[in-house]
Amino acid sequence: MRIPFLQATFVPVVLGGVIAFQVAHVFNLGTFLLTILGASLIQIATNMLNDYFDFKSGNDLQVKHQNPFAGGGRILTAGLVKPSTHILVATTCLVLGSLIGLYFIFALSLPYLFLLGLIGVISTYAYVGPPFRLAYRGVGELIVGLNFGPVMTLGAYYVQAHSFAIEPLLASIPVGLLIAAVLWINEFPDMDADNAVGKKTLVLRLGYAKSISVYVGMVVTAYILIILYFRRKSDQNSPRKLQGPTRNNPRECEHDISPPVLWSLGDSWICHRGRSRPLTLF
Repeated sequence: MRIPFLQATFVPVVLGGVIAFQVAHVFNLGTFLLTILGASLIQIATNMLNDYFDFKSGNDLQVKHQNPFAGGGRILTAGLVKPSTHILVATTCLVLGSLIGLYFIFALSLPYLFLLGLIGVISTYAYVGPPFRLAYRGVGELIVGLNFGPVMTLGAYYVQAHSFAIEPLLASIPVGLLIAAVLWINEFPDMDADNAVGKKTLVLRLGYAKSISVYVGMVVTAYILIILYFRRKSDQNSPRKLQGPTRNNPRECEHDISPPVLWSLGDSWICHRGRSRPLTLF
């Protein structure tokens, strides 16, 4: 299941929820927790399907070095779980995660969530599952960046705000780049094993030297985008608004897009104190 890697899901989902709180001035704790659960189930299914198909192809058996970031979860290679049981648990997680998404679509009237969910479910199987095997075709890194960046962040924002905005999209790009970079750097020790089974990852296609440059480029670009995002948020606010809204004049935040996300949580709370639409827990 690779539970420690669930932080790759928590980051974009939390980001989407925080931006919804900041920009759309709405946050439902029950919806947020259900989003975390659904997204986590989808990621667990993805990890387990990845382990299953890499085990069946012999990929994980080719990995000779032992570390937490290579050779999958090693549950199958160690013989701790039968492949049939493993695939059953993976399928169950995928179905449960999808049901949560369907609940949001119908109960909250969120039709566009179906498109985001469809991208996520297809990616879950197609990443290494036949006949697509996207990771074998050199696009696996792109799929990871797309899903753990824009797809999850926009989805988490959408279920809260019931609309889309440019802020979560812009904020999701550096997140997607950094999570893709984690996958990228962990493909280096697996190059020989991947090559042995024909898993032509982009790292393998580019070679060691070029892949290092791409990795550095992804990380640097991500942090440059974060800086530019913060600058954009600051430029959108006048000196008066940078002081934040007040309880005596909560309407100051009517058209205000506050500065950096975490800093503006307090201002958003003040905005809610003067609004007719309160924060909701469930």
